Amino acid sequence: MTDTITGLLETAREHITRYSPAEAAEAMRAGAVLVDLRPTEYRWRFGEIPGAVAVCPGTCWSGGWT
Repeated sequence: MTDTITGLLETAREHITRYSPAEAAEAMRAGAVLVDLRPTEYRWRFGEIPGAVAVCPGTCWSGGWT
């Protein structure tokens, strides 16, 4: 089962673009939407990302988006 999960994660990661903060800001200026999946407590502690759409991870995995 580990091989299957590992393979699925590797495949998914091939389609994820990771940006530095500067790259993310530039992408947002060009029209990209940044989804902030950090828990609410992290956003309170470290601050909001201006223009990002904040989504609590529980929304995605508790049936909200699945």
